[in-house]
Amino acid sequence: MSVELTLMVGRISDSLRRDGAFWFSPIVILEMLAWPRDSALHRLLPEDRDPPVFFFGSDGNTRIGKDKYGTRLRATRLDRVIAALEQDCGDEMHWSLACLRELRKWAESLPSYWDVRAVMYYH
Repeated sequence: MSVELTLMVGRISDSLRRDGAFWFSPIVILEMLAWPRDSALHRLLPEDRDPPVFFFGSDGNTRIGKDKYGTRLRATRLDRVIAALEQDCGDEMHWSLACLRELRKWAESLPSYWDVRAVMYYH
């Protein structure tokens, strides 16, 4: 059994907050498609310090703060997502793991106020 997953990497901005959630600006969107329900990535639960976020849909007006299952979106550190993917993939390199590792390198070179994180959107 699998679930459709869109993994977004982007920046949290504290300049716009609504209902206790921060605006999340996606930079890269990875369509993971059918990801196994029993995977480490699927079992990755948000930590208390993972802020709630929202982003705007493709029309630029629709605010999205929950996935299609009604779960509030939270921004997770890239290291946690990479660790879960490494567990899932073992020795086999998955394209998404390679992308996330490169994005982590890029994010580490940015000023700290950029706060680059990952959001998992299930649909």
